[in-house]
Amino acid sequence: MLKDYLSRIQDTINKGDAREESYYSHLDSLIKEFAIENGIKKIDVTILPKKTEAGNPDFRVWDGKNHITGYIEAKDPSVDNLDRIEESEQLTRYRSTFPNLILTNFYEFRLYRDGELVRKVTIGRQRIAQKLKTAPPVENEKEFNDLLGTFFSFSLPQVRSAKALAQELAKRTRFLRDEVVSIELAEEGRIGKRDIMGFYEAFRKYLIGTLTERSFAISKYQGESENDRIEGIAYDEQKGRIYINKNKYFDGITSEVWGYKIGGYQVLQKYLKDRKGRNMDDSKHYSRVITAISATIELQRQIDETYPLVENELVEFLSA
Repeated sequence: MLKDYLSRIQDTINKGDAREESYYSHLDSLIKEFAIENGIKKIDVTILPKKTEAGNPDFRVWDGKNHITGYIEAKDPSVDNLDRIEESEQLTRYRSTFPNLILTNFYEFRLYRDGELVRKVTIGRQRIAQKLKTAPPVENEKEFNDLLGTFFSFSLPQVRSAKALAQELAKRTRFLRDEVVSIELAEEGRIGKRDIMGFYEAFRKYLIGTLTERSFAISKYQGESENDRIEGIAYDEQKGRIYINKNKYFDGITSEVWGYKIGGYQVLQKYLKDRKGRNMDDSKHYSRVITAISATIELQRQIDETYPLVENELVEFLSA
């Protein structure tokens, strides 16, 4: 696997006109080959995913739907000093934002967990490739497999209390903001506010203190018209779009995100209904609301997956 990978990298180098992006397909194939050989299912790799306000690494490894395994930031094979890259503003931001991250120049791989370097390995001598124009011999194959195995094993920790669970989940959801509930809390004296306030306070107590101030837009506001008036609100499930009128829409919306409710209210729909007849003058805010809902759904899914493990451990602990 690694021998073929290094040969493909070398072929691209020897063409003489390659740029960093020219090597992305080789790393994409390597990740997928590793997953197949190790029986890892439901793996998809998105090259150059949508950018966010914090930026985005070059690769996102996920299941193609909601669950994200981690991110990979790649630098050109000619880059021989990853120490300098590691301390750059970009990597510092990525390390504080993405809890499972790999940095690589296609020869050296560094794995970070919650911003800390936990593994690094070199699979071939970069200087041989650059100077001799030949694929370097494979090195440290076992260590590389261990690194990728650790990357793919990223999962929720086992915890025994609600507070500990929330704090550990917070490490994986640094981008979560209180945007989900802020639009509901903005209006005074409304029905259902008490339930929403409880949701908000729980997140504020256990999560918000650990989060960065950056927010991430997974949806874009698009359309060919200059009309930004919120008129005909509609959701197109097939296209994944929320229309505010005939021509303007937000894209990339799953039915689960569109239908998400807090305190009995369908958040995204109510936001638009409350502003019907007005112009969409804060599309970035609405995009952040969409992102926060998506993150919250993932967080809830993680809790659902973890709860049986916590429950079983508690039963075993009390029975001991």
